[in-house]
Amino acid sequence: MRSFAENMLISSILAITLHSSSSYGEDVDREQLIQQLILCEEGVKQQPIEALVARTMLLQARQANPNVDQDTWLTIQSEADAAVAKMVAQGGGGIETMTRAGVASLSNEELIHLVSIYRDPILVKYTNALASPVIEAQLRQASMASGLRVRALINSVLEKNGLQDMR
Repeated sequence: MRSFAENMLISSILAITLHSSSSYGEDVDREQLIQQLILCEEGVKQQPIEALVARTMLLQARQANPNVDQDTWLTIQSEADAAVAKMVAQGGGGIETMTRAGVASLSNEELIHLVSIYRDPILVKYTNALASPVIEAQLRQASMASGLRVRALINSVLEKNGLQDMR
């Protein structure tokens, strides 16, 4: 026999499940569901992949143009940011393309479920924690260290086979 607390928990879970299913309603079209999923995957604070690629390219361009002053680079950065934001807003970015390919075989009910997973408070708390500057710095350090280890491994294989290493 179930306790009162267990019955309340089951009732609460059932109510939440029914509410989250009906809150989207049957009239929500697939495109709206996909757009919600894209927003969930991109994250509220995270920049689109294209913006990160643009920043990397601008750093390379800045190294190739050392005589350009800081104010000019700030102007260039602003123009580049605006151009990339416009491009991403028009659609077809990396996350959107990946998402659309990934959901091709999912039903609308499955999309609703997937969006609800992304909106789960614990997942939101976890992803927000991962986006903290401290953890991002740790990730950069770990990525650099890992890259150096991989490079050393590749170099040892190249040297073992009598080839020039990647120094």
